[in-house]
Amino acid sequence: MRLAPLLVCLGLCLAGPVAAAPPAITIETPDGGFFQVQTLPFKAGDHWRYLSETRLTEVGGDHPGAQSNNQTFDLEVVRVEADGQPVFRYTLRSVVIVDERQPGIQEIMAAFVGVPVEFRTVNGVYPGVTLNGADVRKQVFANLKTTATDEAGARVALEGLFKDLESRADGLSVWMAGDVNNLAGMHLPRIPNKPFVMPTRTETLADGSTMVADGGMKIDAVDQARCEITYSRNSRFRIAATGYDEALVTQATLAADALPVTLTQTKTRTAPAGYAFRETLTMTRQTAAPGCS
Repeated sequence: MRLAPLLVCLGLCLAGPVAAAPPAITIETPDGGFFQVQTLPFKAGDHWRYLSETRLTEVGGDHPGAQSNNQTFDLEVVRVEADGQPVFRYTLRSVVIVDERQPGIQEIMAAFVGVPVEFRTVNGVYPGVTLNGADVRKQVFANLKTTATDEAGARVALEGLFKDLESRADGLSVWMAGDVNNLAGMHLPRIPNKPFVMPTRTETLADGSTMVADGGMKIDAVDQARCEITYSRNSRFRIAATGYDEALVTQATLAADALPVTLTQTKTRTAPAGYAFRETLTMTRQTAAPGCS
């Protein structure tokens, strides 16, 4: 599960909404040139294991502090639907999380280790509708009996979390398999051959201020011998009137199944009154990449 920003919400902003999967990105280059990345289609039984390492710092705001989060997880294809979308099974295998703002968070998250969540995917491989939510809840609460020293307190926190997540059909999968969102964000079966700059977009917000957004992507390297491609993408939006600035920079090396072999990502936010947020993420594929086979 993608824990770094979301775990803060477990104890501090539990009632907050679950983020929806972003829309699919289709970019037509002026000359129509694309590099075909995915040459191996998904099939039932495909399996990947990833190591995910996150470091987060937050200065100012309501909850300043830091978090470190290391985890491994398995991702498997249960089946491929008629429309070509895979159904995934995500299983957290280990987690080590340190966050002084949330005492006991390690014990709570340990209850999710070994609990598979199955879900449909949308817009590529973003987590969608959860298929086994009742089983997930049952197994997590059973595990809590052995992972938490304060089972009663942990149960109260998790009851609130599950109530919030289960209010949406995709809530549980989006939260538990949050790291899959990062894989999905870089999963592009085809990538423009030439650097692409997103047109600058402006939007007038409810308070009358103007938000300016831009971004782009480019191929950084192609390894023909391994059938792997490295590319990066970036996005940024700013609200000059309020001094808010947010940026996301990601680079990934994709294998022939269009899932990352490695992924590095940096997210930053700044706002008035000295607020600053920085999150760095590194994901490393632990199972062998398929090469050109």
